[in-house]
Amino acid sequence: MNNKPHKVIKSGSVSVPVYRNIIHGKYRFQVIWRENGKRINRTRTQERDAVKMAEKVAAQLSKQGDVRKRLVSHSSYRALCRLSKIADGDMHAFLSELEAAKTHLGDAGWTEAARFWRSHAPDNFEEKLVKDVFEEYMELFQDRSADVRSAVRTKIWKFVKAFGGTYIGQITTKQIDDWMRQLQLSKVYSNKLRAELVTFFRKAQLWGYLPEGTVAPAKIARHRVERKEPAIFSIEKAREILTHVRKDCVPYVAIGLFAGLRPFEIACSRKKHSLEWQDIDFVKGYIRVRAEVDAKNLTTRYVKLQPNLMQWLLPYRKPEGKVAMATASATVSKDLIKKGIIDTWPPDVMRHSFCSYLLGKEQDINKVAEQAGNSPTMIKKHYRRPMTQEDGEAWFEIRPDAAPEEQAEVA
Repeated sequence: MNNKPHKVIKSGSVSVPVYRNIIHGKYRFQVIWRENGKRINRTRTQERDAVKMAEKVAAQLSKQGDVRKRLVSHSSYRALCRLSKIADGDMHAFLSELEAAKTHLGDAGWTEAARFWRSHAPDNFEEKLVKDVFEEYMELFQDRSADVRSAVRTKIWKFVKAFGGTYIGQITTKQIDDWMRQLQLSKVYSNKLRAELVTFFRKAQLWGYLPEGTVAPAKIARHRVERKEPAIFSIEKAREILTHVRKDCVPYVAIGLFAGLRPFEIACSRKKHSLEWQDIDFVKGYIRVRAEVDAKNLTTRYVKLQPNLMQWLLPYRKPEGKVAMATASATVSKDLIKKGIIDTWPPDVMRHSFCSYLLGKEQDINKVAEQAGNSPTMIKKHYRRPMTQEDGEAWFEIRPDAAPEEQAEVA
């Protein structure tokens, strides 16, 4: 194609070239233009036809350009009017402020930034020192057992010692993460501490001491911990323990092994939070765990009184009063270790044993969850150890050597 146009047809600011070239020995006329980002090429055999096409195209493109200019101009005018209202008339100062803010926004949008500021504005929440929030937090546990209160206080108190004089809203994720690393905790305990801090911060958020959104400790990643099977007693070891345990602690151990109550549910320093003899119905065959006793869920549940457990309890039965002394947990473990019956007393070993053997016996995780006062997911995750049905049935056949009628007279 000839690089130089044969003719150029103009309309306003638009120019449409017409080229003359020889194609197959004859003159041909090409009209070339761009429209909507595309290159368009049309060929005509007669020059007059090519010129007419170029004139028509040039007129159309010129008209479209004028319309586009009018639209852009009108749109820009309206935008300037809107900006003028927002800027209270000082357009230059407003634009300078927008330019400065945009450097901090990065990829974030203006609406997103405005929402963040609205939720985090100091006027939206009350500044509160960590130590003051801690006092309010512990009031939530005033009706819980001493063990529960102690467990919560032990975890959060370390944090309070480090950040007590700081406003809770000013503590960053990095500060918490750095502090936890300095403690050099195990992965398991670090995850527990993180979880307790998340609960603590969310309560502060609920009370209006923190802005909405994800709380600082929740942004710290959990440690990946290999899940281990729970420690449980063998059938032989359980028999040995029940044979050598102190007589005044037999009810505590038997209920833990064959009813799966938590240690603080069986024995607690506060009477109303401890299992009492009147909670055990030997006629209907169940143990009533009152809501104040189940300090973890604060709901009443009923646990089946297994026939073998009934035999273990009958010699010690009383009309009323606490089933076990408050120090039963420490007393049992120290006594059995001293006697050489066990080397260690793993945490919740009686409850783990009960859940594992009951699941083997019943082959129904929902029944086990109902008895234990947990969800099926929690049973499967934390308490279950694979067990055969035969082993499960054998566990609940562990009985005293003497029949109930041959033992001490029931009070």
